[in-house]
Amino acid sequence: MTTRAPRPSPPVDGTKVLYHFLQKDFQLANEHAFSLLFAGVACGLGVWFSPTTYAELTHLAPHARGDPESRGSTSKGIPDQWGSPDSEGYMRDDNSEIKGLHRSLKVATSRIGTYRGRSLGKGFVASHVWRTPPLQRSDMLLAARDPLTYSFLPNLIWLPSSVAGLTDREGSFAQRYLQALSSKIYRNVQVSEPLRSLATEAWERLPSPSDIPDESLPDLEQINFFEHSGAFVARRRKKIESIGRALRELEEGRIPSGKILHQRYDEAIAAVDVGARRRLAQRLETFL
Repeated sequence: MTTRAPRPSPPVDGTKVLYHFLQKDFQLANEHAFSLLFAGVACGLGVWFSPTTYAELTHLAPHARGDPESRGSTSKGIPDQWGSPDSEGYMRDDNSEIKGLHRSLKVATSRIGTYRGRSLGKGFVASHVWRTPPLQRSDMLLAARDPLTYSFLPNLIWLPSSVAGLTDREGSFAQRYLQALSSKIYRNVQVSEPLRSLATEAWERLPSPSDIPDESLPDLEQINFFEHSGAFVARRRKKIESIGRALRELEEGRIPSGKILHQRYDEAIAAVDVGARRRLAQRLETFL
């Protein structure tokens, strides 16, 4: 009987080694040191949208929801359906619709010279700060799949890809720390009146952790933000407006003038239930 030689291990991937070291080796050896390190990394390298931008916009893409199955599966024979509408008219997304929206914005920072006055390029991930609903609301969608929280600015932070994965561990210190920090940054910001009800409803689905004391969090002057841009807000509102207008045109039996979103969305949105399209149009009109 012939015995097969063991298959050699693949080479170490240097782009992933830092994450695995921090998550498995360093954290297990000294959890307190890991907590201090992550807090420093999150504050020093994470970038949030400006509270001023949040006050005027609240959501980057209120027409979309997270759907990890939208890209399909070759092995399971499931076709790629990214960009198509779901049964409620929301665009099915895998983070593609929001992850690049920061590229026209420069970073404002008082501490990190590498970032100051520059935009973020490759190697950054748009991470969701909250992933699961409150325990007492188990009927709710995952935060990344709920349109109300998917592109909600307080639920988004841009992190280097080598450390972004640390925030995916449910209930981890990394996740709780970012949730507490987001709450400190945004929860008391006065949002413009038309959007206030949406922001309040979104916050009700994003509970703050009780074990991260406010005094352990950095002052806002120490946090990195994308510079506020009135032009950026205007462009996002114009896009949201055009989608809502197209939905209303469909409701009135007219063919929308021009492109709505993406080819798959445009081709399939007319088949979505009329009531669902109307509810989505009403929500999008809140942003005008």
